[in-house]
This record gives sequence, structure tokens and C-alpha cells, in this order.
Amino acid sequence: MKITSFTARNGLYIFAVLFTFGLSFPLFSEAQTVVRVEESVSVSTDQLVEGNFYSVGNKVSNSGEIQGDWFALGSTVTNNGTVSEDALVIAGTVQFHGSTSDDVRILAGEAVVADRIGGNLTVVAGSVKVLSSAHIEGDVLLYANDVEIVGSVGGTIMGRVTRLRIDGEIGGDVDIKVNQLTLGDRAQIEGDVLYESTQEIQRAQNSVVAGQVNKRTPPDTSQTVAERAQDLLIPLLVVLFTALSFYLIWRQRMMRLLFPITDTILLNSLIGFGVLLFTPLVIVLFFVSILGSLVGGFLLITYLLLLLGAIALSGPFLGILFGRFVLKRQQFDPLAIFIGCLILFIMVLVPILGPVLILLTLTTVLGGLARALYHR
Repeated sequence: MKITSFTARNGLYIFAVLFTFGLSFPLFSEAQTVVRVEESVSVSTDQLVEGNFYSVGNKVSNSGEIQGDWFALGSTVTNNGTVSEDALVIAGTVQFHGSTSDDVRILAGEAVVADRIGGNLTVVAGSVKVLSSAHIEGDVLLYANDVEIVGSVGGTIMGRVTRLRIDGEIGGDVDIKVNQLTLGDRAQIEGDVLYESTQEIQRAQNSVVAGQVNKRTPPDTSQTVAERAQDLLIPLLVVLFTALSFYLIWRQRMMRLLFPITDTILLNSLIGFGVLLFTPLVIVLFFVSILGSLVGGFLLITYLLLLLGAIALSGPFLGILFGRFVLKRQQFDPLAIFIGCLILFIMVLVPILGPVLILLTLTTVLGGLARALYHR
């Protein structure tokens, strides 16, 4: 059976904004493109996709053959079939038990690779397992917490990993930043091992390294609060100057826009999160579908302008919010802008909680801008 139709139901799923992870993944091709957005998307063993296949769903699986590129976005993605060209997979859990003839890029919480990959493998994940049945012909680039490589790799292993265990054949070098590097009994590395770590490598007695083993000591990158504040001074001045410029040109409009946002923070924040997460996926679907790239281009420009506006107005919004509910003043003036930008600056210096508050501020202003644009 052949899949040749275009299907697009209502449904937008997790973390679509992370599609930017695959910028190098081709969006335009001369081959036919098939797009499916459903609760469950599957290609059975007797099915053939002639061309590129874009699949978005809660559960996405491929047991057949995809003759072009494959993009999969879902909570669980499983590949038991074959992909003739590149594969980009974004999911909570990825089970890659099928083969590909070219590169594979995975962004996931947990990833398992168990078959042949004809090109390079790039993985950003919490945990990664390359099973003994897997063979990666190219290089492996890793950004992960726990990684275990039991299969064979034809090229070099690179990246940044918390804990890496190698228990298979590596045809190239190992050049890695790692907390703990372990070579098991079946580890056979044809090249050099260069690792940057505060801990010594752990090697089993039967492990083999044909080249040299060298350790680099990580540089001291710790910064004091004063040093971080100095680095952030210029960005703060840029935000402050931009906000004051807007104030001089559009003072009344900024008042009519920002004061209502402070009255409905929760609603604007929810709208802002929706715009931030799901608009990129809508733009991509327009670009790759028969609906046309013109609408997609217009949405992309609007989306970028909204983001820039939200960044520029975050300081004034915080100033108005602080003035209304703390200082009990209803004025919007340069003092409010200065106070808001100072609050934004302090948020950047606060670990963990600071970035969360900045994201909440950005999404709230973004939601307010989106609502104002909708009403106009």
C-alpha cells in the first residue's frame, strides 16, 4: 500500500518550537511531501511513503519504508522500518530499531538506537543507549546525561555527557567533555581518547585503545555576582534605551497596551505560552503543505515581530506592575521604565527562579500583544 495523500487534522502537540533543532533538515525538496497530524500516526509493514514524510502525533511509528526524509514529533516515536534519507525525531521516548541510509537527529528524554545508521548520529537527550545490534557508520555527537554505547561506531564520538560508558568498537577517536568516562571489557577504540573531566577515566582490564589517552582539566568558568552583572550591563542598557525610545514615540499607545495586561496576567500568560510553543509548528505546516509558503512567511514575520516587541516591552511591563501593586502609583513614566529594567536585570542574576520569572514575564507580554493584534 502507498501513502500519497495529504492529511492534516486539528491537533498541535508538545514542544513544536524545538523544531529549530533541525534547521539543517531539509524543509523543501523536489520529492513529494506527505504530512500527517493525528492522535496516532503509523506506517505499517506493507506501506510505502514515496518522498518526505512529516508526522506529528501523540504516538508515531514507522514499520514500513520511507523513501525520503522523515520528521517525527510526538510523545513516543518508534522506528521499526527503513528510512532512505535523513531522520529528525523529537519526542519524549524514541525507539529507533529500524535502519536509515543517512543522518539521524534525535531530541528526546530517552533514546534507544538498535540498528544501522548510514550517516552521522546526533542526540540531545536525558539518557541514550546504543545497543549491540546498532552500527553507526559516521560520527556520533552527544549532549546527554547518561550514555551507554555497546554497538559499533565507524567515526568519532564527540559532545558533552555527564556519564559515558563505551563497551563496543569505535573506528575513530573519542573527544568528549564528561564527568565520568568508563571503558568496558569489550571497548575497542582505534583512535585516541581525549576527554575533559575532573575525574580519571575508568578502564576495564580488557579494554583496548590503539591511540593515546589524554585528559584535559576543565577551565575554571565560575563567575562572581559582580562579574555576571558586568557582563549583563550592556544588554541591560540596550533594553533600557529601546524601551525609552518606544516611550518617547508611542507613550499613549504603550499605556493603553501595558496597563490592561497587568489586569489579566494569567490569561495573557496562557495565550503567550500558546503563541510561543505552537506558532512555529503552524508556520512549518504552511511551508510544507499545499496551503502555500506566502501565508507561512507572513506568519513568520508577525511571530518574530511579536517576540521582539515582547522583549522590548518586558521592562516597562514590570515597572508598571511594580508601581501599581507595590508602590501604589498609576503613572507610566521614565522612572517606571527604569525600575522595570532594573527588576529584569536582577532576575537574570537570580539562579533557577530568575529565568522562570523572565519566561513568565515574556509570555505574559507576548500574550497581551497577541490579544491586541487580534482585536485590531
